[in-house]
Amino acid sequence: MSKNGKTKTSIVTRLFFAIALTGLIAILTVAAMGLWYLNSGEDVDFGKLKTAAAAPKIYAANGELARYCSLQDGYATSDEIPRLVKDAFIAVEDKRFYSHNGIDYIRLAGAAIGNIKSGSFAEGGSTITQQLAKNIYLSSEKSLERKLREAKIAVSLEKNFSKEQLLEYYLNMLYFGNGEYGVKNAARRYFGKALDELDVLEAAALAATVKAPSKVNPLSDPDALEARARLVVDLMYEQGLIDEVSHNKAENSKIIIKNVLNENTLDQIYLANALAEAADILGVDEKELVAKGYSVYTYLDYDSLQALAGCSDLKDENGLFAAMTANVEQRAIDAIFADFTLNIDSFARQSGSTLKPLVAYAAAFDCGLLSPASVLDDSPTDFGGYAPSNYGNAYNGSVSARYALSHSLNVPAVSVLQSIGVSEGAAALAKMDIDCGEPTLALALGSTESGITFDKLLGGYVTLACDGEYAPLSLVSAISDADGNVVYRRSVSAKRVYSPESCYLVTDCLRDCAKNGTAKKLSPLSFPIAAKTGTVGDDSGNNDAYCLAYTPSRAALFWTGSTDYSSYISQTGGGVPTMAAREFFDSVGPGGDFAIPQGIAQIRLDTHDLALGKLTAASQRAPEYACTEDIFDMRFLPTEINLSFDSPRAEHAAIETSDGATTISFDADPRLNYRVIKKGFLTSDSVLADICDRDGKVTLSDAARSMFPTSYAIVPYYLDDRGSEIIGEVSVLRQ
Repeated sequence: MSKNGKTKTSIVTRLFFAIALTGLIAILTVAAMGLWYLNSGEDVDFGKLKTAAAAPKIYAANGELARYCSLQDGYATSDEIPRLVKDAFIAVEDKRFYSHNGIDYIRLAGAAIGNIKSGSFAEGGSTITQQLAKNIYLSSEKSLERKLREAKIAVSLEKNFSKEQLLEYYLNMLYFGNGEYGVKNAARRYFGKALDELDVLEAAALAATVKAPSKVNPLSDPDALEARARLVVDLMYEQGLIDEVSHNKAENSKIIIKNVLNENTLDQIYLANALAEAADILGVDEKELVAKGYSVYTYLDYDSLQALAGCSDLKDENGLFAAMTANVEQRAIDAIFADFTLNIDSFARQSGSTLKPLVAYAAAFDCGLLSPASVLDDSPTDFGGYAPSNYGNAYNGSVSARYALSHSLNVPAVSVLQSIGVSEGAAALAKMDIDCGEPTLALALGSTESGITFDKLLGGYVTLACDGEYAPLSLVSAISDADGNVVYRRSVSAKRVYSPESCYLVTDCLRDCAKNGTAKKLSPLSFPIAAKTGTVGDDSGNNDAYCLAYTPSRAALFWTGSTDYSSYISQTGGGVPTMAAREFFDSVGPGGDFAIPQGIAQIRLDTHDLALGKLTAASQRAPEYACTEDIFDMRFLPTEINLSFDSPRAEHAAIETSDGATTISFDADPRLNYRVIKKGFLTSDSVLADICDRDGKVTLSDAARSMFPTSYAIVPYYLDDRGSEIIGEVSVLRQ
């Protein structure tokens, strides 16, 4: 090699080492700065560690701590938590827990590589200590600044507390789903055991839950829980935390969830849903909400809850039972009862006929296409390839809209939705946050793509009770932080969906439903109440049965059904759900009278025209027996008045003789009676015929005919409400 070549190689070598040295210095500098940062002062309130492990602070409407929260005394000291339980959490959450200083640099490096690849901070590489730091002292914001502060606080915690103390705080503040906090409470709830009674698989199941308690839920998805628990068992074995014998025993065992509750925990389902709503409001995890000491104030009413629990034994023996009540004025859910884990945000069902008033009739009343008295056809009908059938394949012919709704007839409901347009019906539901997917005519019978949650369905009926103004129902009234500062206070902002008049018309029809319709089991109640039933099923049986009922001050939903669609219930909405509604409302008492909007008018209708499908107002002189009354939106009153009783007459009266026979004829009004009189010529007058409810035609017999010119009188008349004859215009005919 030439001298010049050696020189070039030397320069490159020196340059390389210079760059490497510079990089090393940079790394060391960054590392030094990092160590300085991590070890620099941080204002950390260590007292929050213990208080964060307390029960969630959730308050009822009366301002008192909720009963279930007051029973949460399940704090477990480190000595009370078996090594087996600790190891299960360490295996899956932080396998180097006992060797790091709060930060697992190996895990952190892996997370950093993953973040670089994804271009985000999705992977945190958090240790148990870092989780404590985040949940208690920081937000859930995914940012570099938050992660740095998290690491700094974690190091500080490690300096001031032992590993066993930190693990104790951690295991007591964890959220295990279904309103359960702390490992001791979770063991008691799900397995009915003390911590030292848990086996390997049960301990692993608890550890498997905390990552995503809404998804890996012991009550709602035990299969997902068991699958993840077995992964935890494998990790424990791989890390040498259990021996082969214990591993094999766990592999050959099954998880048995017991769901241990008592009479003092009736509010637990309500509180779990309220906590989820509060976390969503603040944009934090539920465990963070509790760990940071937030207080959640709810609308929970124990009288309503106790009343719901009192009627729960009415459920179908093959089905589950759930009920929910709402304070109409506050637009608030104030009680929830269920004999299963009910997450109101995710438990969606087909709603059946309970959707008819909301999607079809209210909208039709609102635009004047229909009134309660309007005549609808209840006959087998094909709507362009869709041919719904009534329950029991029974049909009634011509019926009023009032009757069709109160007796939940299917064909008229589909006809009404077709008349207003499917898109219009779906738009009305959308205003109430009810998503029906791609709407079809089957929407009239409650068929939606993904079902409707109970709170949304109940919210629709609260809208009817609130004169057509909708606001989302809520469980949470306010939230305050650990220092008592109010960080959220609910304000109700309602929007108009239907007019007050159309809502009142629907309500009046549904009062009939509660008296003599499908919800007639409510008829013994002595106060105003409106109700609608619904049933969902197929030829094999029913899956869902509902009753939605409301007074001016309270609305309630009652449901029984089968959730797996492989078993069926024998009930319809008019059975158990309606009986439960009767017991509930009988317990809580009346809710006042439904206020009549100014735009409502009571109109007398001519019954004869009504039978012909024509809405004709009766005149003031019409007797009561010839009329019926119904209510109307004053914007859409009948435009015609029948005047038959104002000027009774025999139209087109005529006399004709043919082939020796004499016939008197006229156009008879079926509302009137007619008397045909022969005027005497040397004799007194004689009544030849008294025509009632038949064609106006009289053929004279030989005895009645006269050889002399004779006059005949046609006398129209009717009976007034006192039974007196009211004579109209007499028509005289001459032979």
